[in-house]
Amino acid sequence: MQSKHRFAIVNQPLMLIPAIDLAIVGVVLFRKALPVSSGSAVSNLFLVINACAGWVAAVSLVGLIGLAVERMENPLIRKAATLSSAVLIVFGAAYCSIFWTFLASLGYGPSGDILAFLVLNNGQLLLHLLQTAPTKMAAFGLFLLVAVFFFTRAYRKFISAAKQSFSIPHVSILSATALAVLVLSAPHVSARISAVSVDKFAIERWTRDARVAEREASLANSLPPRRKYEPTSAIHATVPVIFLLVESLRYDLLEMQPSPIPFLQALSEEAMVFTRSYASSSHSNYADLAVWYSQYPLRSSRLQGYPADAEWRGTSLFEAFKAHDYVTGYISSQNEKWGGMINWLKVPDVDFFYHSEDFSGDTWVNEDDDAGLIRLLKTGRATAGKIEDSKTLRIAADWLSGQRSTDAVFLGVNLQNTHFSYVIPEGGIEPYQPATFEFDAVYYRWPFEKREVVRNRYLNAVRNVDELLRAFVEELKELGIWERCVFVVLGDSGEAFYEHGFGNHSGPMYDEVMRTLTLVKLPGAKNFGDKKIESAISHIDIAPLVLESLGMAIPESFQGEAPLATGESNRPVFMYANAMVRQYGLVSWPWKLLKTEYPYPRLELYHLEADPGEEEDLADREARMAQVLEVRLNQWIENQLAYYGSPRLYEGFQPPRTTEHR
Repeated sequence: MQSKHRFAIVNQPLMLIPAIDLAIVGVVLFRKALPVSSGSAVSNLFLVINACAGWVAAVSLVGLIGLAVERMENPLIRKAATLSSAVLIVFGAAYCSIFWTFLASLGYGPSGDILAFLVLNNGQLLLHLLQTAPTKMAAFGLFLLVAVFFFTRAYRKFISAAKQSFSIPHVSILSATALAVLVLSAPHVSARISAVSVDKFAIERWTRDARVAEREASLANSLPPRRKYEPTSAIHATVPVIFLLVESLRYDLLEMQPSPIPFLQALSEEAMVFTRSYASSSHSNYADLAVWYSQYPLRSSRLQGYPADAEWRGTSLFEAFKAHDYVTGYISSQNEKWGGMINWLKVPDVDFFYHSEDFSGDTWVNEDDDAGLIRLLKTGRATAGKIEDSKTLRIAADWLSGQRSTDAVFLGVNLQNTHFSYVIPEGGIEPYQPATFEFDAVYYRWPFEKREVVRNRYLNAVRNVDELLRAFVEELKELGIWERCVFVVLGDSGEAFYEHGFGNHSGPMYDEVMRTLTLVKLPGAKNFGDKKIESAISHIDIAPLVLESLGMAIPESFQGEAPLATGESNRPVFMYANAMVRQYGLVSWPWKLLKTEYPYPRLELYHLEADPGEEEDLADREARMAQVLEVRLNQWIENQLAYYGSPRLYEGFQPPRTTEHR
């Protein structure tokens, strides 16, 4: 009786984790905080069964491993197992804490892809949170330390009691049964509200992978063969190109009165303005590289990065200009290690690469990655945060002035002051008030009642970036570059202020996040005065537009097409996000379809001309249109996944283009 009493759940701190988690499941279902199910008793029952089976499987597997180790006589193995168990408990407590934090703030738990991304970028994330929400992070850290202390002490008692109460065969049967129930209930579960539950999309990924494999043969018969990029022989480089990618620059900034961007407003009168320009993703680690490589970011249904040796990496805009004897540079305010982007940016085709880790002065956000922390310990100086944009543009201007000739230079610049929590440079102006953050503000989910303060802070940051661009252009004029250059200003995403229940970006792909300010000034741009292009285009179309305007060959690996060259007014624009949501999108103007997989399945349809605020979902009322667009979207998804999932395709053929595979 004593051993059974010791093993009683109520006396085991280790059992607090599943107890808390299952209590949260009950609260979510009771309060109906999520459209996690139809609300029927049967649907809710499957959710509870899935959550309970997950915890039974997890606990019994831990017990099974512990029982096996307890029966080993080698003391070294037992000590190693004890240490491993302690490490596992630390990660388990951290995982559950992160999951519950997501659930409390967003209403749903993080996907496996989110967790993997957080682990791979842990330094950046941790220090960013310490900067923007120190109180919450301190409370989180204290909770984690206390939990690990109690859970580690409880683990040995748990295994000791289990050893006296259960046999390995019994626990094995329990584990296998729980795992079977977990998998079998998953197809009936539409969202994860338990830390160990499994939703139906984990199962559906397998079936889709099988369908995608069937597309390989048909694509091989229709795709052009892969060839090395060849420059246009008749081109003699005489036109400098400056391409500015600006963080979180909303499309409607040009429409606001009084204007927060007076310089860009004036520039728009002598440049091409793309009023319906869509980012390819709602988060920068997918959206940014899509611009420079003119390729959609969807390459896998799972977390994806940018391996330096990827066989499927296509031709970049830098490589295209380098092939035409241009000197190329890339200068960024951010740390390009975020999401592994550096692997495709710091490449031989970029003659001069510079990002925040190369900066020797103060940085404005934080020392936000492991390399930066190591450097801080060694040198006493941290250089891994984001550079304030005035310093970035100073570096850019100095690099341009240091060139022997500015006739053939291509420079890409990434500016970041307009990223949350929005930076005002020293001596900057702040006309929009109130704009002081006197509260903890975590990216994506800050207090709803503070949205005016957050929006004003954003507008002040935008206003100051506009002034920095004005000063930068004055320097281009002094260098004799301005009148003869191609000058591009492109927002890498927009920015949300709770129009659809969330802030910032990285989430659902509504227009406040996906439509961005897009200006292209060509040489002699006054000949194109007030040229507004209202056709929907993708950001991957901007790179071929720039090359086309200079008469340069467009790489076959580009999936974008110069919008002026094609003459099409309604080409499909595809989008993909895998961060706060996993979502696919299609704009076939004026229709917009959003297909969400995570955190719960949903199909949305909007008529953007009649409903620019995307307030009325027409998926049910216009079911026929939704079906037509979903078929087209699914075909694009399967083409992308089939191409990048097959070495035979990406090693021998160019990627599919939307105009060829509708």
